[in-house]
Amino acid sequence: MLQVEKLWHVLTMLLLVRYLSHTGKIYGGHEAVPHSRPYMALLETMVNGKTHHCGGFLLNEEFVMTAAHCHLSSKATLSSNVRPIVLADHNDPAPESCIVSGWGRHDNTELMSVVLREVNLTLINNELCEDHNSYCSEGEKRPAEGDSGGPLVCENGKAYGVVSSYKTTTNGQKMSYFTKISDYREWIDCTMKYNSLQKNL
Repeated sequence: MLQVEKLWHVLTMLLLVRYLSHTGKIYGGHEAVPHSRPYMALLETMVNGKTHHCGGFLLNEEFVMTAAHCHLSSKATLSSNVRPIVLADHNDPAPESCIVSGWGRHDNTELMSVVLREVNLTLINNELCEDHNSYCSEGEKRPAEGDSGGPLVCENGKAYGVVSSYKTTTNGQKMSYFTKISDYREWIDCTMKYNSLQKNL
């Protein structure tokens, strides 16, 4: 688990938290096997004297992908328990069965989970999602409050999406939204490359 407190250097996707609604408690989830998700990061920030948490995932030793309101302060030290994840692109097969991990609260308390938890999700048809920039899942199984910015990891072990939002539709359906990483791969790759070039000047 990578924890940071100061704001400095992180790759954020400003379009991730479009709805930014509370995602409630996680249903149908379970404790993750220790060190089974070495790419996961827990980011902690102080805003107006209050502590806020976000999930994120390691792209390399310098970049964590997360929601726009969370930032990384220093390089990660890579090890067998701290490793980057591969990002999906448009050449990868469409995902169906995925996992979301995080430390978001999983009950009615205000406390974050002390252990990494995960939930298995089945994605719904993109036409039913009604958002071409997102993957969607439906039902009580969903990310928890505090999990925004975490990865949607699918069958081939790649990160396909970023936990974005949750809402209840007008007909009562509970929907979770995950921003598609493939739609932003060019921007992500360019941002990381530009940062490396700047350091070498």
